[in-house]
Amino acid sequence: MNKSCWRSKISPTKNYRLTWYKDLGLHAFGEFSMAMIQANSVMEDQCQIESGPLTFNNPAVQGTFIGVYGGHGGPEASRFIADNLFPNLKKFASEGGEVSEEVMRNAFAETDEDFLSAVKKLLVCN
Repeated sequence: MNKSCWRSKISPTKNYRLTWYKDLGLHAFGEFSMAMIQANSVMEDQCQIESGPLTFNNPAVQGTFIGVYGGHGGPEASRFIADNLFPNLKKFASEGGEVSEEVMRNAFAETDEDFLSAVKKLLVCN
């Protein structure tokens, strides 16, 4: 569906490029599609959409997770979050058996701690 609608467009000041899309996925209330368009020379932002089981051990806990992460000065942090936040959410949801405010807080806190730890390791090695 999006393939025909989202094409590279060139304006006098910017070159917009479709960098990522997901056509017609399913969630509890129907279908969804999503696209990300790059306007900067370096794509700093990340996005993701995950639909299905939200735990590792209980397939009955279903949902759709959507993340949009701003790069603001570089892509490293937004890439790290895109790679780690959802797995951390699934880990804590698996431990508690559901998705709750506490599970979300724990997933964000662990992702933040892991990122800071990775940055500290890079600073010590350099």
